[in-house]
Amino acid sequence: MGDIKLAPLAQQEHAKELDALTPPVSPRRVPSELQYLGSLDNLTLSWTDLNVFIPAAKKLCAFGRNSERPPSKHILHDLSGLVRSGQCVALMGASGAGKTTLLNALNGRSRGKIQVEGSIAVNGKKIGSSGITAISGYVQQVDLFVPTITVREHLHFHAALRMDPSIAHWVRRNRVEDVINELGLAKCATALIGGGHRKGISGGEMKRLAFACEVLTDPPLLFCDEPTSGLDSFMAQTVVETMNKVAAKGKLVICTIHQPSSETFLLFDTLLLLAEGRTAWLGPREEAGEFFLNLGRPIPEDYNPADFYVNVLAIIPGKEEACREQVRYICDQFALTERHQTMTSEAHQLIQDAQDTGEKKSKMGTYKASWLEQMRAVLWRARTTMKREPMLFRVRVIQSIVVGLMFGFIYYRQDMTSEGVMNINGILYMFLMQMTMGNVFAVVGTFTGELPIFLKEHESGMYRSDVYYLCKMLVDLPVFLLIPFVFIVIVYWIVGLYPTAGAFFTNWALCALVANVAVSFGYIVACAFPTTQAALAVGMTLLLPITLFGGLFMSLASIPNWLKWIEYLSWFRYANEALGINQWLHVENITCSVGNFTCPRSGRQVLDAMNFDVDDFYFDIGILLVMIVVFRCIAYMFLYLRTKR
Repeated sequence: MGDIKLAPLAQQEHAKELDALTPPVSPRRVPSELQYLGSLDNLTLSWTDLNVFIPAAKKLCAFGRNSERPPSKHILHDLSGLVRSGQCVALMGASGAGKTTLLNALNGRSRGKIQVEGSIAVNGKKIGSSGITAISGYVQQVDLFVPTITVREHLHFHAALRMDPSIAHWVRRNRVEDVINELGLAKCATALIGGGHRKGISGGEMKRLAFACEVLTDPPLLFCDEPTSGLDSFMAQTVVETMNKVAAKGKLVICTIHQPSSETFLLFDTLLLLAEGRTAWLGPREEAGEFFLNLGRPIPEDYNPADFYVNVLAIIPGKEEACREQVRYICDQFALTERHQTMTSEAHQLIQDAQDTGEKKSKMGTYKASWLEQMRAVLWRARTTMKREPMLFRVRVIQSIVVGLMFGFIYYRQDMTSEGVMNINGILYMFLMQMTMGNVFAVVGTFTGELPIFLKEHESGMYRSDVYYLCKMLVDLPVFLLIPFVFIVIVYWIVGLYPTAGAFFTNWALCALVANVAVSFGYIVACAFPTTQAALAVGMTLLLPITLFGGLFMSLASIPNWLKWIEYLSWFRYANEALGINQWLHVENITCSVGNFTCPRSGRQVLDAMNFDVDDFYFDIGILLVMIVVFRCIAYMFLYLRTKR
């Protein structure tokens, strides 16, 4: 008897039964490199003698030379503290107190040339930035999402890239659904996230979605940078309630927050006050009022305690000296309290005990998913975005049609005369202008808009920079092959260029090559400069000499020797020569007016007049291909450097 084959419905029921019999697997797996930390269910995060400096920029002297570098700015001063699992910590203080600086120092995400000194430990064991990233989540202040995918799709994308690869797919799916239900996202699970010009979910739902992405892997430690900014008091309270629920499950939540409402403030159980880079209080929220009362600063009745603490520790313009003296007094008094001394002693002792047993160092693997899994997930999202954002593609196709018709009727049916030769050379060069200008600016606009999302997800260890770059190129490639075809198929026959199918397809292939060279140049500019405005300004400036040395506006033979190198970097020069050869090589007869002795009599004479060499046709094509490869490698180098910065 053969094997029994189940019907499709029976197979589904059988799979469900197997899933029910399989023991549940935690979405979080402690990496083997971090096993020395011990149990993360009862986590203790401590920091001792923590100092943060920002190097000052060098000043220029009168002759433009760099003078001696001024001393570094001291942001955080000898901070020590300790917090544990189950606490929801509010990190508060006036503007400039160092809240975000401390948060980034603790989670290993200090950017730029910031210098962090001191010890940061988990369960008494020193841990590097990659280690703290592996066991923590980070909810940033600005919500950065791809607007064209749904809430559920976004969470599945994160589950595929951030959860342990040994976890079964059905466990990941179930975890996504559990998080959606826990954070109240069930009603908007199938809605597009939206943002910008696209309508999507509300601001509060976006904040909860940001939390959902981080708690998906069940991290024992969660950092939040002002998650209530931009929300009304009700939505802010809802977000903090979500954090409170996460902490109640045995996690440690540390959150910077700016002047919450009294109801929201009461949801925190631990309060960390910073002032001028020093600790003014770290302990239970309800005991902070008594500390300030003993200092002669009682909280007024019917007054929001959060507002009171921020106002007392603020530096008021015009009263800087008095305010700094008050802040110094409060911080000094807290340093003398038994609470601070006991906490500092315990934090030092934990680290000392770890050093006695031998400090362990290890290199953490940054990415959970394999390279192929990253490619599959990122390519899926890029294709989905392209399908659901057709307006930009439609606009570019319509633009190609309109410009093609305009050029076609302006240069309508050119004859093989001396005037026609000049006009045809002009329209061929306009092909290159159209393929370059439109594509460079389109790429710069879209690429710079996507970079913040990429940098955030790359920093979270979701996928590699080369994966993102390859997927971006693969998705863009069909677009930059189709748009030149739409443009050329309209203009070519209306203008009346050399009427053979081979010449037409060669013309299209050359224009497609130019379009991709321009796209590659756009990648360089977009990756090298931090803003869209700067990238567009620099890109336009660099395009001017590249356009000028293309062979239309001036003879290539007349270019000064000291400027010859610009000619060799101009793709207009190679593409214009190849297009000219494709157009004129087989033209045998050109009609000239009586008495015009300078008129070329054949296509080869046209090429000679423009200093074009027929033997360079395939060389020009090869140079264009090399430019595409080299430009894209340079662009990736700039992208990689941005991820390092």
